[in-house]
Amino acid sequence: MARSSLVTLTGLALVAWLAAACGGERSPTATVGPTTPSPTPLPTTVSPAASPETPVPLQELERAIQDCLSNVSPDVSSQTAQGIEDCLLDTPRKPLGFGAQVFGVEDLVPVLLIDLANPHCSFDEFIAWRSGGQWQLQYMNPLFRAGSDYRIGAWLPTSVQMPAREAVVPEGVRLGIITSAANCGSAPHASFLLLALDRDFWRILWDAQNSEIAELAHTEVQFLGEGIESFAVRGSSWHLRDPQRGIFHESNAGPHRYFNETWILKGEEYVLAEKRVQPSVYNTLVEFIYRLSTGDETGAATLLTDPTLLEKAKTLGLVQNPLGQEWSISLDRNAECCGPVRILKGLSQRVAAAVWFSHQGEDWLISDIKPE
Repeated sequence: MARSSLVTLTGLALVAWLAAACGGERSPTATVGPTTPSPTPLPTTVSPAASPETPVPLQELERAIQDCLSNVSPDVSSQTAQGIEDCLLDTPRKPLGFGAQVFGVEDLVPVLLIDLANPHCSFDEFIAWRSGGQWQLQYMNPLFRAGSDYRIGAWLPTSVQMPAREAVVPEGVRLGIITSAANCGSAPHASFLLLALDRDFWRILWDAQNSEIAELAHTEVQFLGEGIESFAVRGSSWHLRDPQRGIFHESNAGPHRYFNETWILKGEEYVLAEKRVQPSVYNTLVEFIYRLSTGDETGAATLLTDPTLLEKAKTLGLVQNPLGQEWSISLDRNAECCGPVRILKGLSQRVAAAVWFSHQGEDWLISDIKPE
């Protein structure tokens, strides 16, 4: 497999080059692959400056990308990606808040992934690739699930070095892309797409948002190994609907349980190979209340340093009947290692108990429970 790389897009190293690439006479426009038709052609004359809040029309975006592509090297390189991004940022009549990111993938089929941000939470994603000695261009938004504001590379953990990797299989070219979703919500998160190149058109083979990954929030996604055969997901319980989710109220800011998942490629889709919860004070407390409330006192006792604390917890009313009462907790982040975590119950939010913890191996165990 050829080497893949993410080209980071910062700096103004090519300002002098861009003056020639984005201004003056243009070279012929590159061949364009299938795109979503625009209903009305643009006028041949330049219109007055648009409102600072008016998004750049799709047809104008496509034409700008084509013009930028026609003035760069046919190779995917840091200079190519940087030049296209700066060229797009120099688009005439662009509104306030207009942004551009370009990512390059060096492989059998050189690929450029282009993310454009318009006002009013509007995002346009394009893919450009070399075919027949020319750049082809495809508008990606029609591929996405209806109503999903997907973006390429806009919500990535800092440790991710590339948002896309390419692979060649007997069936053809495959492209794995770390994307972001819910960009206009209060908790944008990373997701994943697997694309296939069918002659002159890319299509989605697999979308993580159609899997149980969509049940997690605050997600991060990273490739594992060197190819696209597997990737890792870390996400919180904020959107989860398992039996433990309703024991405590969870806000966006937390606390939450966190899960680590490994997904592997099987044929033309990814399947969940492993899922484990990340040890934490909050996870132990959730599991303890859940087991105690469902009659699993033996299991609840394994989360205690002293089995006699079991009866104290029952005496203090730490049994939910029914489950799902969404009690509140007061968790001081500065004291998260050991507590106290105060459990608040009822409309008056009275403190029912304070709980302390100690680190035992990789997990946290409840070391004390006191009334307050």
